[in-house]
Amino acid sequence: MEDAIASFHAMLHVPRNVFTWAILIGMYAEHGVDMDALSAFQQMLSEGVLPDKAVFVATLSACSHLRALREGKRLHSSIVSCGVFGSDHIVATTLLSMYGKCKCLDFACEVFAEMQTRNVVSWNAMMSAYVERGLGMDVRGMMAQMQAEAILADRITLVLILDLCADHGSLLLGQYLHTLCLHQGLVSDVVVGTALINMYAKFGSVEAARILFQGLIEQDIVSRSVMMSAYVQHGRANDALQLFRQILLEGEVPNVVMAITILDLCSDAQEGEQMHAFLLSCGLATLVPVSNALLKLYGKCGLLLSAKKAFDCIDVGRNVISWTEMIKVCVQQGQNKDARKHYVQMMMECVIPDDIAITGFLEACSSQEAFFHGKSVHSCCIDRYLDEVGCPLTSALISFYGKCGHLGEASQILFETSKQDVVSWSALIKAHADLRHGEDAFRLFAQMECEGLKPDRVCLITVLDVCTCNSALHEGKHIHNQIVDIGVELDVVVSTGLVAMYGKCGSLEDAQKTFNGLSNRNIISWNAIIGAYAQQGDAKQSLQLFSQMQMGGCVPDHVTFQNVLSVCRHGGLVEEGCQFLSLMCGDYGIIPSLDNFNSMADLLVRAGLLDKGEGLIKSMPCNPNTSSWITLMSACKQHLDITRGADAAGHALKLDSKALSPYVLLSNIYCLCRGVEVPHLLEDP
Repeated sequence: MEDAIASFHAMLHVPRNVFTWAILIGMYAEHGVDMDALSAFQQMLSEGVLPDKAVFVATLSACSHLRALREGKRLHSSIVSCGVFGSDHIVATTLLSMYGKCKCLDFACEVFAEMQTRNVVSWNAMMSAYVERGLGMDVRGMMAQMQAEAILADRITLVLILDLCADHGSLLLGQYLHTLCLHQGLVSDVVVGTALINMYAKFGSVEAARILFQGLIEQDIVSRSVMMSAYVQHGRANDALQLFRQILLEGEVPNVVMAITILDLCSDAQEGEQMHAFLLSCGLATLVPVSNALLKLYGKCGLLLSAKKAFDCIDVGRNVISWTEMIKVCVQQGQNKDARKHYVQMMMECVIPDDIAITGFLEACSSQEAFFHGKSVHSCCIDRYLDEVGCPLTSALISFYGKCGHLGEASQILFETSKQDVVSWSALIKAHADLRHGEDAFRLFAQMECEGLKPDRVCLITVLDVCTCNSALHEGKHIHNQIVDIGVELDVVVSTGLVAMYGKCGSLEDAQKTFNGLSNRNIISWNAIIGAYAQQGDAKQSLQLFSQMQMGGCVPDHVTFQNVLSVCRHGGLVEEGCQFLSLMCGDYGIIPSLDNFNSMADLLVRAGLLDKGEGLIKSMPCNPNTSSWITLMSACKQHLDITRGADAAGHALKLDSKALSPYVLLSNIYCLCRGVEVPHLLEDP
């Protein structure tokens, strides 16, 4: 291109005519040097050379790329003045396309209406103009009108409308287009076939997508990316990985979409880091979209340092998604100060935060020490139309003020919002629930219902937690009825919440009935039902359920063992408790938590096995806490073991010198053991 430009400018003694100018402007437009194309057009006019059709088409293309509406309108006037518009459908179609790219639909419609002849290219340009303005639904009627004019859809038409069907859920139209593709022999075409694959995948017909994929004449990297995404979206990770391996074996380099898809498949940190190394070798890891996916992966795995490295390695153009993911990772790892620093740095780099970034920043400010940082963005949130229904900033602000203990401000935001929705109400209810204001939470829920808003799944789970914390059986049954009304009673999270609520309220029959209705039981569901019986001291049923859980192939966790150890403790089942602790470490490889050890120690000392209980406390791999020693002291009081009790008191006071319980218990032991001489009772252990 440089040589051609140099030759053009060397034409000092030869007149430069419209033909040479058309070549120059066309070359600029073709290579994306659009500003130079517009400058060349102006220079041509200044030299008195009148443009022809080729010049108009090339210059209009440059305007389309630049979204230069003002220059495009000037060209439109010139085209009309030169009498080209009515006589050439290529110029008219290019003009129509320019208005479409500039989102100027009214002018595009005028051009289209004035065209003397329309072909499939003109119709495609008009349909694309509607899509650019977000009016894709209107395009379906245009296709019917095009067919009425006996114009046959081409590959571009079919791909355009198939994509619209996928986005707008028009399955019947999509199937009709599939039939058209069959008649025209385009189903095996890689571009049209990929659009069909994407459409069927969006409708959940992954098997239909797979059959179409296998029937393609050529499987390029784009079609493979779409097929991989379809597999991932529908839980067929093995198929996606198999396709990815096939691509690598054939020596193909994955594209950006494929890289993002495969990162979503990584299940742990090791897989993620291996994939990161591979993408670095392909030159993809530093591209912004891929780096954003890496940040999301490392956040999911809790690897803050790896996330920071990926963030720092982004070549250029860290966008708002990059910053938002980094802020989210910091918040997830409890590094709120770093999250706030990243937000400030993002602003300094002139990246405008979106709703998600502001929400992450508010979450990082949800403490008294950072309260004024969060409050400072409140005015920014007001500028972003808090009155809009579904605005995420409304609920984010309510949550922020609630977590900082400012329930008045949280309530004010909701009640000053003219268009309240169930999400913002749920945020306010949760804010009150988290601060143990159960009655206020119930009152707000009732008020929301009076406003005519129906609770959604998230709202009902929030209120169900309030019922559980407050042992509110009557309110819990009311929530249960509403859960049935909206059809989420089979949802495992909702049903597990119901089991926990009924268990806490002592209604074991309802808890068991709800649990029995669960078709898909996970460890949380099992913990809820075992915990329900454990809270009521029913050791036999708790341990029986534990056995059923094992036979069902569900692996217990810390919470499960805490429940069974607790029920053994209250039932005095020493032998069973020891077996469970051994099972926990030996069969399942779970390192007992401090709570697990404390429960076991309590079981031993309650049974009078003070030596074993004390030995466990002193030998457990984690450091005992005050509660560990208080447990031993309580047993010492019962068994009048003043020496051991004094030793335990010394340990407890060493951990917390301001604790009152060791003094009270030790005083009680002294009173019960009057006359016993015990020197240096509080000597440092």
